[in-house]
This record gives sequence, C-alpha cells and structure tokens, in this order.
Amino acid sequence: MNKIIKQLFSVPKTPEKKKRNLKLVFLIAIPFLVLGTLLLIFTYLSGGFAFHCADINCFIINANQCRQTVYKETSELGKISYSVNPTADKNICSLTKEITELSPNEDPVLKKILEKKKMECTFPLGKFNGQWTSSLIEGLKDCHGELKDAIGQLLSLV
Repeated sequence: MNKIIKQLFSVPKTPEKKKRNLKLVFLIAIPFLVLGTLLLIFTYLSGGFAFHCADINCFIINANQCRQTVYKETSELGKISYSVNPTADKNICSLTKEITELSPNEDPVLKKILEKKKMECTFPLGKFNGQWTSSLIEGLKDCHGELKDAIGQLLSLV
C-alpha cells in the first residue's frame, strides 16, 4: 500500500511513469466514483433522504413545513405509517397514510379490508390536518386511495 501511495504522489521522471501513475489514479478513483454515485441514487430512490420522526409531534411540525418526513406508529390498533412529501406545487403537500399491519386481536375480516391499504391526502403548506393521525374517518374529503375506499366500505356497513 505504501508503495502505491509513494507512486501516486511522487514526481515522475519519465513519460512512462506519468502514464503508469495516471492509470493507477484512474483504476482507484473510478470504482469509488461509480460506487458513490450508485449509493446516492439508491438512497434517493429508497426515500433515504426523508427525516424520520420518533413521535407524532415531530411529524406534525415537519408536515406543516412540507418536509419529506416519515413517522411509523405502533398502537393498540396496529402499525400505521405516515409520510409527507412536497408536490410540484410548492404550496401543496402530500400525506401518505398506510395501515401496514392491524393488531392480531382485530377481526380477520377487518384485517383483510384494511391491512396494506394506503391513501394520499393533500393539504396547503402550513395547514396539516392533525386528525389524519388521530382518526381513521376524519378529514377523508381531502384524500383518495384504497384505504379511503375501504374505510368508506366499512362506514356503509354501520
């Protein structure tokens, strides 16, 4: 390793040594650049740049500022995932709410209707509807998706 470093940083005396040093630099630098670029792309595509909140208050504060934010809640109902993303219109934000898993104590029919369903809700910057995180049925008029449809189906049965 020391030999390589000395070769890279020593002043070459001949054109052949210059070419060899340049080849070594490229052989070392290019794989690192490729790996770094791939890592950045993967991180971006997997939502890795989102801020992850540990509590609902953190999520609501970030949601009101339309920051790319994720919050995963586990309660007696089960596991619910919330994420906020900015839209193309900088004054409109988007919330995605997904019931990832219902409690094992819930009715199997209810589990089949609600689990793995999500909905998207839009809201103006600074006007996040906190009821989206505290209720299944409040604020549905601003939402669309399979979860909203499933909730509507359940409400029609009542």
